[in-house]
Amino acid sequence: MMHIPFVDGTSITVWRDLDRTCETIAKFSKKDAETFHRLVPEYKKFTELPANQRAKAPRGGYFQRLNAMSGYDATCSIFESRYMRAASITCGHFGGVAGSDFGTGNQAFSLVGQVLNGRPIAKGGSGTLSVALGKFIEAHHGVILTNKPVASLIVDGGRCVGVECGDGSRYRAEKAVVSTIHLKHIVDMAPRELWGEEFLANLEVFKPEHAMFSMHYATSDPPRYLLAGGGAVTSVEAALLEQPESILLLNSYNARGEVWVDDIPLQIVSPSVGDATRAPAGYHTVKIEGTLPYSLKQGPSHWDKIRDQVAERIFERLRRVAPNLTPDKILAKFLESPLDIERM
Repeated sequence: MMHIPFVDGTSITVWRDLDRTCETIAKFSKKDAETFHRLVPEYKKFTELPANQRAKAPRGGYFQRLNAMSGYDATCSIFESRYMRAASITCGHFGGVAGSDFGTGNQAFSLVGQVLNGRPIAKGGSGTLSVALGKFIEAHHGVILTNKPVASLIVDGGRCVGVECGDGSRYRAEKAVVSTIHLKHIVDMAPRELWGEEFLANLEVFKPEHAMFSMHYATSDPPRYLLAGGGAVTSVEAALLEQPESILLLNSYNARGEVWVDDIPLQIVSPSVGDATRAPAGYHTVKIEGTLPYSLKQGPSHWDKIRDQVAERIFERLRRVAPNLTPDKILAKFLESPLDIERM
């Protein structure tokens, strides 16, 4: 499901098989392997309970207390080795929230969740999921219109009853208007006084989490992660973080608008390893994701000047554990900084 390599040759490989996963952990910590083996079934029982029954369940208070902590503190409370701590935190960071924040304690169970649930991906790419959802709607007599950006909401008697698009076309709703537009934007699509004071007050204190970057590569070889005993392993997903304490620095660099990539959590996705439809025969795709500041101290537009340089520094971290990805293996690249993602 996941491979977490470290520069010193140590690694953790997560399988759907609990015993096999614990074997990789036991190579550097028998205690952590025993802890992980116990946690998986306990956590499964806890999460399968209705939310209103969890507090009174066996170990319920324990899990709830850990969840209220920061991911860093919870992970350090459970595991003794820096490898398990770093692995849990970097995989827990996939959601974008820094594990130094209170209420992120669930990140300590990120590897547990992978053993229990796997890491599902859509065959042919995530776009095929959108296509499948569209076909489902159309099969139930729905109509999908594209290239129709909504410019404003149609309000009648204080209720939203439809939408007006940028081209002037209007659509009225029979039952409801449902939107995925961000709150910061949808508030401008109707007179502000109609939203109510409480909504507007909450909106003023709404803060975004760290911004995302996404670096895409077409390659002639997948990442081959070196193993301490010799040989290498390929994996659809991998995660990089050397020191668990590095997670404590993310908020500081984000607040200052400074780029630091030496040991930020990285998610490496190579879906072509498990899904041959993603690339021509003999070729692969590699994507590196993570978070970096959007508001650089020089301004967001500074990303256009430093994007390629930052991407190269990030890719060098991947090469440290997958040295087969030499420059000649990179056929093409498409780099998205936080600013590029906003533009898209």
